[in-house]
Amino acid sequence: MEAQPVRQPSIATHMLRWTAAIATGFVLFALYGAS
Repeated sequence: MEAQPVRQPSIATHMLRWTAAIATGFVLFALYGAS
């Protein structure tokens, strides 16, 4: 996966993916947990 050290937005992509995953999980938890 990391065979292309030329591109460096790997950390940014990971951060965006983690943020999106946490946001989705929080929304799902709020929808299912709060009801």
